[in-house]
Amino acid sequence: MFYSEHLGSQLNMLSLGHLSPSTITPTNLKRLLNEIKNKLPRYLELISEDPNSNLWFFYRLLTCTTVLYDDKILAIILLPLLDSNNRFEVCKAFNLPMPTKNNSTKLLTMVAKFDINVEYFAINAERSKYVLLNNDKINKCTDRLTKFCKIVSPVYPINLSKNCAISLFMKKENDIDKFCKVLVEPSSILPMANYISSGSWLVTTNRPLDFAIACQNSKYKTTLTKRIFPPINILTLNETCTATNDSMTLLPFYNQQSKFTSTDDFFTRTSKKLWEPFHQSFPKFNLTMLPKELDQIKEIPKDDLISQLKSLSQITEDSELPNWVYTLIYLFGALLVGIAMFIMCKYRRKVRFCSSCSARRGGGEKVMNIAAKYDKVGHLVSAKTEGEVTTNRDVASAPMLVNHKDDTQNNIYPVLV
Repeated sequence: MFYSEHLGSQLNMLSLGHLSPSTITPTNLKRLLNEIKNKLPRYLELISEDPNSNLWFFYRLLTCTTVLYDDKILAIILLPLLDSNNRFEVCKAFNLPMPTKNNSTKLLTMVAKFDINVEYFAINAERSKYVLLNNDKINKCTDRLTKFCKIVSPVYPINLSKNCAISLFMKKENDIDKFCKVLVEPSSILPMANYISSGSWLVTTNRPLDFAIACQNSKYKTTLTKRIFPPINILTLNETCTATNDSMTLLPFYNQQSKFTSTDDFFTRTSKKLWEPFHQSFPKFNLTMLPKELDQIKEIPKDDLISQLKSLSQITEDSELPNWVYTLIYLFGALLVGIAMFIMCKYRRKVRFCSSCSARRGGGEKVMNIAAKYDKVGHLVSAKTEGEVTTNRDVASAPMLVNHKDDTQNNIYPVLV
């Protein structure tokens, strides 16, 4: 009875295609794995776990198939072997935009980022070869249980690579300038955050952000505040912790796996040189908004943006003086104009008054120079008082009067005396 039940249990597990202790005992499985391990060539090895210390890992991983042979049921175990000469680390590229800075107090939403055409790639431990991975392959290569995958893609040498993602990963400054194309987004939503792993967030912002962090433990709740500075920074949250501010909320994570802390330095080349060609072309760039020609463009290469801005008509830059300074200038100018108009009015009134006084004095006195208004005599006239006088005038000359006849002279020439 026992053997029949045991046989039924074995058949049930074999029908599922999965290895179980009822199919092969732990003692037999350990002996089999050690025997295979000792007979492998140097370039091949078992999967990373040691069968002597973690045999249960192999039970969870290994699969089997059944074959009928000579009245027997043969269980064929599929045991994967790893190529020790081709051990790769799987990497994911986070292409975060970099905000620009201007001299104005207003914040621009224009950001720049690299044109990276690959998101996942694998690189060997010696950093001499790499493999590009698509979404289907990355799902197999990042399985937490297996921790390995079969790669059928070509392997490329790093020293001849022209891929932007590889150049950034290897921090090759010359290759970055040569092979990495920069795209500019005229209008972007900031701030933004991208989740990396194990509670780590990459935050992109154009202004300082204050996060309120609340952690919910089993016994008590703790809160603290952390400030993130522009342009890019990393915010790491512990398990059960939530980060919140007015712009966003970063949700907590729960993980029963072990933590891994990267020892590589954070690559700061992006924050230093991504916008450098733009600021060299426009050293005094302090616009509060972009020209209307660029409002509807989602992305534009950085070189094309620089060329377009240079080809546009002269852009009026925002003044560096505050508004109250201009208000004082306008008021001072209006005050000067008012004073000038007041002085002019006073001067005109004074001139009119002086003219009136002169007219009054002229009415009671004899004007001596009125004769200047008349035409001048063309020739001197003879002083003869008798006979005809030769002259070219149409009107006869006035006779000369004796000086002692004052009354007669005044009656004839009242205005000449």
